[in-house]
Amino acid sequence: MSASSNAEVAKEFFDKFLADDVDGMMAMQTDDIVWNICPGAAEDVVPYYGVYRGREGCLKCLSLYGEAAAPEVFEITGHYGDADKAFVTGHEKVLAKPTGKTFESPFIFTLDIRDGKVAQMSALFDSAALKEAFTK
Repeated sequence: MSASSNAEVAKEFFDKFLADDVDGMMAMQTDDIVWNICPGAAEDVVPYYGVYRGREGCLKCLSLYGEAAAPEVFEITGHYGDADKAFVTGHEKVLAKPTGKTFESPFIFTLDIRDGKVAQMSALFDSAALKEAFTK
């Protein structure tokens, strides 16, 4: 697919996320989808950080996010495409429900696009800010 087509896939995917259209998001993914949500040092503290595989894994991630975080701002500032990838940039302000602390973080999502569908999504946030917000 072209860079602009991949950027459009990313835009549509995140439009569905913002509209809470989970079924629509799932339909835009390959069966072997993998979500990498900031795996690493903060994984033991931030409930929804980790690697999720398949539809069930993605639904688990969304459920954990909903239980742990209350977004106040989730603003997308750009959609960019490449030959087989798309990138989404923005920032968020979120209440960490377990602690009552608020954090702000820029983000970038990298999406691997295969046959017009999202095959892998990697997300990067300010892990230190999130770890602090989720630490009691």
